[in-house]
Amino acid sequence: MIDQPIGIIGGSGIYSLLENSESNMVTTSFGNPSSVVQSGIISGKRVHFIARHGLNHEFPPHKINYRANIQALYELGVRKIIATHAVGSLNSLMVPGDFVLSNQFVNRTWGRHDTFFDGPETVHISTSDPFCCELRSLMKESLISGGYRHHNEAVMLVIQGPRFNTRAENRIYYNEGNDVISMTGYPEAVLARERGICYMSLGIVTDLACVMNSSDHPEMPSSHEDVVNNSNASFLKITDVLKISLDKFETKNLKCTCIDSLKGAYVE
Repeated sequence: MIDQPIGIIGGSGIYSLLENSESNMVTTSFGNPSSVVQSGIISGKRVHFIARHGLNHEFPPHKINYRANIQALYELGVRKIIATHAVGSLNSLMVPGDFVLSNQFVNRTWGRHDTFFDGPETVHISTSDPFCCELRSLMKESLISGGYRHHNEAVMLVIQGPRFNTRAENRIYYNEGNDVISMTGYPEAVLARERGICYMSLGIVTDLACVMNSSDHPEMPSSHEDVVNNSNASFLKITDVLKISLDKFETKNLKCTCIDSLKGAYVE
């Protein structure tokens, strides 16, 4: 078992993967995380898990305490986070059931606390490459090992939620070159970077955004029921991929620069 724990943020059902599990509330200077931190073993690795929306899905996307979630994992020694996301697709090649490893995001949210540095201490971190390339590479190997259909690059559009987009909005976002839609990918990735944590998104497509109009992909609006049903159908796939990827984690240092994200970022 490696010494450094691994963080997972996602749906509450992932808790069932943990062996020898225990639950603890970790209070941070930014408040309480969305749920108790559930700790245990997966594939021989120590894991700390937070249910992003709460154990009873009581926190909508715009009300999640993202800072407390990241801070709680950081204080527990987590320096690598795998975040699972249910995403809608704006790309006809990315269909329900596909895994997506986003490498870029576009933020269309507002009013979310998206920095740990509210002043007087100020930093300007780079987010040119917001998702850890080494974790994405490891996850790609895991998806190939499991024989799962996946996409190794994608632009994740993060919307405010909790509503789904209008058809007009989706057409604009489609024409801008976005691939998938999430309501929670931001500001998680940025906050993790401010703490020097390697962060990646393991997305799974649950629905097609209503911009594609063909015999294969009729232009139907997304519904929460469809998203939930497709998420539930994909749960076993997600847990299998997590097990495979955690089995690949080693004690060797990643060759990414996530841990150095704050170097030169402080305003003197």
